[in-house]
Amino acid sequence: MKNKFIKLDQACAFLRHISEPLAEQCVSDFEALLQQGGQQEQGSEKKQKAAAEVKAEEKKMVEAVDAVEAIAEVEEKVADAVAEVKEETAEVALEAQLQHAVLLRVLDATKDLCKDVNFDCSENGLQVQSMDSSHVALVSLLLRESAFTEFKCERPTSLGMNVESLAKILKMCGPSDSLKIQWKGGADTVGFQCESGADDRIADFDLKLMQIESEHMEIPEQQYKVSVRLPSADFQKICRDLKEFGETMQIKATKEGITFSVQGDIGGGNVMLKPRESEKPEEKVALTVHEPVTATFALRYLVNFAKAAPLCGAVELGLGPDAPLLVKYELEKAENGFMQFYLAPKIDE
Repeated sequence: MKNKFIKLDQACAFLRHISEPLAEQCVSDFEALLQQGGQQEQGSEKKQKAAAEVKAEEKKMVEAVDAVEAIAEVEEKVADAVAEVKEETAEVALEAQLQHAVLLRVLDATKDLCKDVNFDCSENGLQVQSMDSSHVALVSLLLRESAFTEFKCERPTSLGMNVESLAKILKMCGPSDSLKIQWKGGADTVGFQCESGADDRIADFDLKLMQIESEHMEIPEQQYKVSVRLPSADFQKICRDLKEFGETMQIKATKEGITFSVQGDIGGGNVMLKPRESEKPEEKVALTVHEPVTATFALRYLVNFAKAAPLCGAVELGLGPDAPLLVKYELEKAENGFMQFYLAPKIDE
């Protein structure tokens, strides 16, 4: 019986020996599970915190973008306001007014010779000097201050314009319209306003300015051997009629008169004008001949020069041996200025 109890005790001890490590393992496993659960819970908290931080950063970024856009909008408004103020306060450097027909007649005689020209503005008026592409003809225009009904030029400047574009603007005006020209310092356009007093019609146009490289040439005063003054309508008709016969016109001047001659494939022709007196200065034919001169010129240029006939009732011709021909029109009267052309003679080879 005693041995049985001993064996039971041994069995219990054996069981305790086995169960204690199992219990410890269970406790350890449980604690590990608890710790793992705590870590998971802690990890979840971190994730939530990180997500909250991301949302906060996103909100800041959205606010920053909104702020940048708001600043850009304000800057744009400020820039527009500054531009408007500059435009309103820009100095009017040139303001001139004249009958638009005067400038249109000038352009009609120029547009086939010169494409782009500089209008040189000063307190004395407007001046243009330009050569054709072949460097055979020179155009020189002077519109003095007295040619304008109003004229103000604050500082000397050059305004480069396309002749054909300017002519298109002027042709939109009525025949009796007054033309106002205005340019603000630093602007890249020049403004034209046509106004009719009869029906109160006002038309505004802006023309883009151009950068044109040109060198102003001083034209020396020439003492011509022959000076001729004749009606501009007669000179225009002679050039138009004779161009039907050929491309070259010979001009011969003596004390007896001036003769225009053309020879071509279909034949030839000539017109002679003798000196004549008239009560009207624009109908006179006057010659001053220091020595006879004969010279030959390209007729197509003379036809273009003659388009300036409406500027003045009379035209002045200057001739010299081996010298450029002068064709000069006053702008109604001498004090208003002039439009003059120079044409190189054709040399026989």
